[in-house]
Amino acid sequence: MEKFTEQDVRRYQRENKSFVAYGSEGTVFKYEDYAVKIFKSVRGKEFMKDKEEKVKAIMKKELEGFCKPEFLVYNENGEFSGYAMNYHENKGDVSDLCYKFGDEYTLDQKIEYLLKVEELIKKAHERGFVLNDVAIWNFLITDSNKVMGIDTDNFQFDEYKTDTNVDLYLPYYQGLCNTEGHTVDSDKFSFALFALRALMQRPFNNEYVTYYDKNSNYLLNSFLRFDVNEEVKDEFRNLMSSNPEKEWIGKTLEKVSSSTRKYL
Repeated sequence: MEKFTEQDVRRYQRENKSFVAYGSEGTVFKYEDYAVKIFKSVRGKEFMKDKEEKVKAIMKKELEGFCKPEFLVYNENGEFSGYAMNYHENKGDVSDLCYKFGDEYTLDQKIEYLLKVEELIKKAHERGFVLNDVAIWNFLITDSNKVMGIDTDNFQFDEYKTDTNVDLYLPYYQGLCNTEGHTVDSDKFSFALFALRALMQRPFNNEYVTYYDKNSNYLLNSFLRFDVNEEVKDEFRNLMSSNPEKEWIGKTLEKVSSSTRKYL
């Protein structure tokens, strides 16, 4: 297995001006045939130790449709820095499709990709994972139009069920179910939230959760201010609840797709 250090990755990026993406937990670099996630060192030793152990455990798991860690990356002092995944050429992530290039895709094309994301989430659940960070920018569209999930180090499974980065997890990322910890239902809620945002002509911004008061009705009422007809509001109202029996969003999208009516 190929070995390289954090310093090798950063040097490669500077010399080749290769791909780099910044996130709240760290930075993803392209290093030769790998995508390498390097965590921010300011997160502290406990955070880094938790991440290292979790990534090791994920590497041993079977996980269909997600880009898993291939090996760990350390700095020149032998301290854990992050992990390397195989790099996959892609057209961008699902949020690019819905927001950045939204005018280039039809409503049904957007729904098609969202349904692919839903299927990946379901498969992860079947294997005992809770995604814990359901965001549509964590799903890439490959050159063959498949959808691939990334950012698996935030998954919860087996004994790895605690949050290592609690300050990150606003309800915008996590879902708003009235449950202890994060569950399958949390993932379902959070995905419904992102999918609805992806299909709106004028998506809500972060300010809608800045003053979040731990009441899911607050966020739901924000949705209802938008230009969405009453029938569709009713369809989504169940998805925006904390009801454990709520449907997956795919069932709702089938009812309101543009093949029967234009609703946004």
